[in-house]
Amino acid sequence: MFGSLYWGYAVLSELLKGSMSEMVEVVGVVTDPASSNLAIDQGGLWQYPHTALEAKMVNILASSAAIEVYQSRVDSDGFYSLLTEKWEPDLCVMATFGKKIDTRLINFPPLGFYNLHPCIQDSWPTHYASENSLEKLIEDKKEYAIVAMHALDEKINHGPLLATSDKIYIPPGSSVVDAYKLLSAPAAKLAANEMIKIIQREMVS
Repeated sequence: MFGSLYWGYAVLSELLKGSMSEMVEVVGVVTDPASSNLAIDQGGLWQYPHTALEAKMVNILASSAAIEVYQSRVDSDGFYSLLTEKWEPDLCVMATFGKKIDTRLINFPPLGFYNLHPCIQDSWPTHYASENSLEKLIEDKKEYAIVAMHALDEKINHGPLLATSDKIYIPPGSSVVDAYKLLSAPAAKLAANEMIKIIQREMVS
């Protein structure tokens, strides 16, 4: 699992405690090093107010379950070796992660590498394919957002669309952080439901 902040925490919680927890083993967690210049140069969601505890909530949850946590460069040979020789994941999912994933990483897990992204029901790839998509949705006075789950390719927030959540309505006056937290549980449920389908298809094939 590649993730940080509330979406990362919600998805990891589903993997460890939710409806699919008995179907999977989480072999490793990659999370943004928020206190370092490796963390997207404080761009994306890191630019908005967050506490020290929020910054490390994924790390804490993973560590409590004795899962190895990686918080450095993902475009290195060392990480590629860790992923492919030690963790050997069948499937990877990303939920609030600030670094582009190399093609060699995307192509490794046999069941795919997926991302969760907020948007609206406009088109896919979405008009809101950016690290500040929620900010743009709010600026455009959209009443709702959805979460899209898609396979990764070489472009950011791109790749084949797998599924979308129902509409999640955003109260007037909500901040980017408010909207982001509101979408956390739907994002995690979408990821869990779709991963269950992927695993079940593999089991009967």
